[in-house]
Amino acid sequence: MKRIILIWVFLGLFFLLAIQGFLKRNQDSTQMKFTEATLYFNSGRIKKIILHKDYTIQGICFPEDSIIEFYESSGKISWVHLSRECNIQGINLPGGTQIIFYESGKIAWVVLPQDWKIRGESYKAGEGVYFDKTGKIIKTSRGL
Repeated sequence: MKRIILIWVFLGLFFLLAIQGFLKRNQDSTQMKFTEATLYFNSGRIKKIILHKDYTIQGICFPEDSIIEFYESSGKISWVHLSRECNIQGINLPGGTQIIFYESGKIAWVVLPQDWKIRGESYKAGEGVYFDKTGKIIKTSRGL
């Protein structure tokens, strides 16, 4: 009987610790509660999420089902895969676009999934467009 009681006490403590860990992760400085799929760095910071609804993160509205990764050091957005067409930092981008961000939050690079125009210039599907830290287009993968 003592053994059964000890097992129940152990299971209860284990359950409480698990809940505490979950709550601690959800109280991360970003306070993000908009996803069913979340991966964490060992530090406890959010590493990667898949949005289950449209959501604004760090001043950018991302569409539902977009995949977002974060820098571990700062917690800022590092990479995004857009699920549908979206305007980010004044640039209209098609769904399927992959975006790399500078740690400052500005767009560094995009890869287009289809032929598309950015600021009046035409780009082919699969082409990478690189931006400087002020947002100016500096080169494309077709010029590499």
